[in-house]
Amino acid sequence: MYVRLLALVGALFLVAGCVTNEDGSTANIFSDVETILSGGDVSEEQGALRDQADSYNDYAEARIASAAVGAIIGGLIGYAAGDEEGALIGAAAGGVAGYVGGSYLTRDHSEFYASRESLDEDIAVAEELTEESRKNIAVAQAALDWQKRDIDRLNREYDTGVLDIQEYERALVEIDKDRGSVRLMIDATRERIATLDQSISRYRSAGYSTSRLDAAKSAQRQHIVRLEAIEDAMVTLIAGAPDGVKRPSV
Repeated sequence: MYVRLLALVGALFLVAGCVTNEDGSTANIFSDVETILSGGDVSEEQGALRDQADSYNDYAEARIASAAVGAIIGGLIGYAAGDEEGALIGAAAGGVAGYVGGSYLTRDHSEFYASRESLDEDIAVAEELTEESRKNIAVAQAALDWQKRDIDRLNREYDTGVLDIQEYERALVEIDKDRGSVRLMIDATRERIATLDQSISRYRSAGYSTSRLDAAKSAQRQHIVRLEAIEDAMVTLIAGAPDGVKRPSV
């Protein structure tokens, strides 16, 4: 029974891996597992930036947890309604439904019904994410400030001929990794805004005020602009390396 259940759930997960999210990205359980397992060694400021970017892995973990819960519930319902075969089918379908449903930031808008309760929940989530995006700026700016100090040191040592050029190149690689963390924050925030836009549209159609959601969306857009400026500054640091120093492609 268990082998058949795993095979059936696995096959349906493969189908679920092809599901496209409403923000245009693809929900994929295997990429989610890979995302959860990634990591690295850096300065305190750079580590804080990467930890903050890694916090987006929580969404990958939530999707997988949603699939597990869906499989359990589906299996119980299937067993109660029939037999072991029903439990197999129910667990498989429930697992995929849980994964696909959990892969959206807030909900599947094709089945969303606006209510006062859902509006209050969305306001709380949107404002929490706005605070998170504000923290993104703080940690990204701190990492950039550290990078500038380190590049100044490297340039002084390079000019005096005491620098191991490989150290400079390693520093540039780390800066590019930081830039990737900032880009992840930017892209994730854009996706969240795209999803939030759909909720706002539903609430307006239902006659609810969306002023607080609009304010959160506006603040997050401003945060994206600031993060893009930080990313550009990191690219400039990489491009400004002396001749002879290998630069990462950015």
